[in-house]
Amino acid sequence: MGALIQQQAFSEYPLVMHHPHHRSATMKLVPRTKAGTDPAGTVMHDSIATPEYLPDVTVRDLDEELQYAAKGFMRAGVSDPAAYAAALSGAPPPDHDFHAYPKWKYHATHEARIVASPKDESDLGPGWADRPDLVAPVAAPAAPVASVPSAGADRLPSAAAGAAPKIAKRTVKARKKKKKHNQMSPEARERASARMKAFNAARYQKPPE
Repeated sequence: MGALIQQQAFSEYPLVMHHPHHRSATMKLVPRTKAGTDPAGTVMHDSIATPEYLPDVTVRDLDEELQYAAKGFMRAGVSDPAAYAAALSGAPPPDHDFHAYPKWKYHATHEARIVASPKDESDLGPGWADRPDLVAPVAAPAAPVASVPSAGADRLPSAAAGAAPKIAKRTVKARKKKKKHNQMSPEARERASARMKAFNAARYQKPPE
């Protein structure tokens, strides 16, 4: 509702033209013959008896208007740019006895409503307008304010806070070890692997019974 209604500029075309000898179509009336179900004397439309004669036409420009005017067609109404602009602006017709109330009021977030007096209008509060295109747009909501921890909160014991740095250190250490291992020559890798196997065998060997 808060979006502005874009007014369309006045255009004389397209317009409707009417012929003075126009006749509407007629329908064929057939009596109902089913006994016991319909009231006596009722009829039903069966089909078109006579088609429409010289129906109204819609022309798109002056050339088409002149073509149909030569056949006897005339404009069905009068083009009045001033009346068109007055209708879009909501102005009453010149011969209208204007009354300010009751009238409609429009809002960006509330349903439109009718007010019957100046007091009813003032009781609505701000943000109401006489036309939808005059409604003020709704302001965007403010961004939420991030909460600031109180002084000393970072010194409180926390299992999650303490675990994060340890995991990060282990990750960095593992990456360095892997990088160092990839930079070793095949002979050095083989010697390091042999040393690790000997160390594990000595560490995890089963003690004699």
